[in-house]
Amino acid sequence: MFFILNTFVVNINNMSIDWNFVVPKSKPLPKAKQDNPLATPSITMIIGGTGSGKSVCMSNILMALQDIHEFDSGLFVTSNGRDPILDTIEMPITQKPSDLEDYISKVRNSREGTNHILVLDDCQGSKDFNIMTNRSTFVSFVLSHRHFGENKKKAGLNGTWLIITAQTLKNSFSTQVRNQVKNWILYYPRTPTELRNYDELAQDPAMMRRAMAIVKSEGRHAFLFLNKHDPERDRYYLGFNDEMRDLN
Repeated sequence: MFFILNTFVVNINNMSIDWNFVVPKSKPLPKAKQDNPLATPSITMIIGGTGSGKSVCMSNILMALQDIHEFDSGLFVTSNGRDPILDTIEMPITQKPSDLEDYISKVRNSREGTNHILVLDDCQGSKDFNIMTNRSTFVSFVLSHRHFGENKKKAGLNGTWLIITAQTLKNSFSTQVRNQVKNWILYYPRTPTELRNYDELAQDPAMMRRAMAIVKSEGRHAFLFLNKHDPERDRYYLGFNDEMRDLN
């Protein structure tokens, strides 16, 4: 098995992960995986400022993925080599855009029935990574990530997962890339402009504003989990467990 993290326990507000909700799927999955939005290849994007708790949240998601899948390869890309969270990571870590390019090429040519994970941690602060992630090769990789490693006889069980963190939505890659994100984790932003930017993620901006008002009332480390697996409607959660059902 390709291990991602050392085992450790985190106890910060709503950081435990308990996937007790159903995400509609276009193709049938084994029952054990039907209720988990991390079960099939997907992109998770975490938006939060310094000190918000997004690194801890990212670590929890990595541990959850490790519990569900066996990964054949992985790469953790960061622009901050001094982040203490790196001490818990047991996968290749790099600050070089060339390593990201090489990894993308490797995953593109991976065999069927394999699983891969790519983490991009606050890379938008780096000019070199900005150049790399705006290239057509990177964008096309993101648009097709589900198919790299896919077993065509068992659709949805293998492929490539991405976790991306950024301090603001404005700096979190292009709209084309953001449209591929199924799991959004949003911390309350520091400015009204950043808060308004969240509206573009929602089918109903008014519901987004009500949801973020609840997040704000819960305190510093609270976050919104916006589940966009269902094309018919967005699903809002405070943390990972508590669905917000009365936002209309």
